[in-house]
Amino acid sequence: MVVLLGPTAPKFWPWLSAELGSSGYAVQARQVATLPPSPSAIEQAARSESAAIGVAPLEAGTGIEIWLVDPVTEKLAFRELILGLYQPNEAPDVISVRMVETLRATLIELGQRRVESQAPPKSPVAPPAPRLPPRWTLGVGAGGAFSPGRLGSVGYFNLSLGWAVTPRFSLLVDGALTPFSAHLHGNEGTAAVDWRWAGAALRFCVTDPNASFRVRSGAGAWLSVMTLSGQAPAPFENHRSSVVSAIPHVDLSAYWSITDRLGIGADAAAGVALPAVEVDFAGRDQTTWGRPLWHGQLMLETSLD
Repeated sequence: MVVLLGPTAPKFWPWLSAELGSSGYAVQARQVATLPPSPSAIEQAARSESAAIGVAPLEAGTGIEIWLVDPVTEKLAFRELILGLYQPNEAPDVISVRMVETLRATLIELGQRRVESQAPPKSPVAPPAPRLPPRWTLGVGAGGAFSPGRLGSVGYFNLSLGWAVTPRFSLLVDGALTPFSAHLHGNEGTAAVDWRWAGAALRFCVTDPNASFRVRSGAGAWLSVMTLSGQAPAPFENHRSSVVSAIPHVDLSAYWSITDRLGIGADAAAGVALPAVEVDFAGRDQTTWGRPLWHGQLMLETSLD
């Protein structure tokens, strides 16, 4: 390393030279006219001594100047002036140790900066894959069906199994039954009505199938069985019959995902019973059911994947 001294060497120079030597530096001292030295004076001294590192102790500023010269271009690459490093009345050996430690800390910091600047760029992190809707879902819920007429609304429990053919299209198989009988009253007695149905539908997700909230539409058909159990006082007779109907329907539903595996769905559908269910007492028509038929339900859906 090269050390540039002014016309008069500082009083602590012998101690500084010894401290630099004991720290492993091969010291080459040169005198310059003024301190701090000019860039050209630094580059000339570096070429003459073949030294890339250099310092200039500044007794007037109680500090030190540190620089680095690019060994390839022989141009000044780094320069730092540190003032107020010591007190003028401090011991020469203390001043020398402080200067050498400052030099060592500066070189270590520069080495760390160089390593960081030459570190290979981090490989790009692939964005997380979009969450796809589950392939298989199981739904459990309850709802009610309504048709104009005296029978009115019928409540039911529902169970469904869904299979996603694609992220937007899915097949749904579902069925329902009434937990309690509905009743229709006439002068001749009472008719208890039980209803159960099963069927399939094709659904299409209108909105983003990966979103937490989704809107779906679809169409399908149910096979409906409505059982009528008549209870009549004498002289009328009790009678029991079942009516099988096909119910083509269209539906619209909304789904809200609570977790990755659990969500809540709300469905509404409109259909027509073919044939309609007719209820009569003693040969007199009391009501017709299923023309049209409206139904709504709430479902708790879970993923089976």
